[in-house]
Amino acid sequence: MSHSWVTSDLIKGKTRQFSELKTIENWVIWLEHSSESQGKRKLFGCDLSKEAKSLTVCILSPENADIGSKVNEYGGGSWAGFWHVEKECFIFIYADVKRGGVWQSSFFPEKNEKNEEIQLRKKVSENKTVFYADFAIDFAKKGVFSLKESRFSNGVEKNEIVYFPLAKAGEIKEKILISGEGFLPLLALQKTVNI
Repeated sequence: MSHSWVTSDLIKGKTRQFSELKTIENWVIWLEHSSESQGKRKLFGCDLSKEAKSLTVCILSPENADIGSKVNEYGGGSWAGFWHVEKECFIFIYADVKRGGVWQSSFFPEKNEKNEEIQLRKKVSENKTVFYADFAIDFAKKGVFSLKESRFSNGVEKNEIVYFPLAKAGEIKEKILISGEGFLPLLALQKTVNI
């Protein structure tokens, strides 16, 4: 008989919003907007490799994080993650609803410890505000693909698929792979893309 990973801890947390369910290694990880996280959207996770009687739900994202995407036309996922074998930790990349930009943080399951966040991309630059969604991690080149929406002060919006490195603060220029207005309806893939 298999046991459910839904525990009394999960139920008594009075979940208000639950989304973006993913598995990484032996963990199930999801985005949750609950009273347990002071109204912020946090990453929660549970190690499924342990016996069902000892399953514990942990908050995996840092205290300041409020994870979510504000890309208008597309929506899209607001986080991605992977298990870093050498460091024995999860690395998470996410968009922040309140602070904006793209952030990176770590969670060490053995210590139940979170590392400081690194801001990879900034929300505001020059005469525009930018939002990111749908992250895909490129392990070979240690970078991130993402959808990016730029809203200019004159009301114009520009949509792009961009690439930027992991673990380097937001001053590094991202590479624009695809660009267009009205995003998905008008995008056409380029024949060659160099990253």
